[in-house]
Amino acid sequence: MINLSTKTEDQLVRFCKKGNSEAFEELIRREGEYITGWIRKFAKGDDHLVDEIYQMTLIKGWNKIKTFKQNCKFATWMNTIARNSFYDFYRVNANSRMVNVDNYEIVYKDLFLHTPRASIAIEKEDQIDEHKKVLNKIFCKLKQEHAEVLKLYHYDGLPYVEISKKIGKPVGTVMSRLFYARKSASKIIKRMKLKDYVENFVE
Repeated sequence: MINLSTKTEDQLVRFCKKGNSEAFEELIRREGEYITGWIRKFAKGDDHLVDEIYQMTLIKGWNKIKTFKQNCKFATWMNTIARNSFYDFYRVNANSRMVNVDNYEIVYKDLFLHTPRASIAIEKEDQIDEHKKVLNKIFCKLKQEHAEVLKLYHYDGLPYVEISKKIGKPVGTVMSRLFYARKSASKIIKRMKLKDYVENFVE
């Protein structure tokens, strides 16, 4: 088994390009705090927004890793993705308003449509039961540690720090598990042939 902690950044990026998600996790372990700090400067004290943009950045970073030309530091490249994620977030939510909805609906939209929670609006109340059934099927197929952080983050609305205290793991581990939980959920969704529900979900 490769000891990724001893590898250089360039080596880890090359592993990532070959599909090694553990190498990506190692990069985030090293640079996650720096990336989060950069995002926090622009989020103006909104911890929830920091969480949203950070998760969007991780997902996009993993999906686009093969396009990384390695002509700059990995963290610099990720910060560019974070900046673009801010633009995307505000463009999508420019005319949106907060709506208090059932937590199942929040998770359904946030996971499957990858829509930030602040912009969610329920169109049909009778869809909630269907969403619950779909969510429960997916959570049952996730690793326990992944389902746990998804539920704490989405159902209970806990920030990373509180989840960290609750499960007794570092904040970096919480961020990593949430990222991989969403990634795993995306694969499960495809296997369950739910693509019609989730065509806008970003793996």
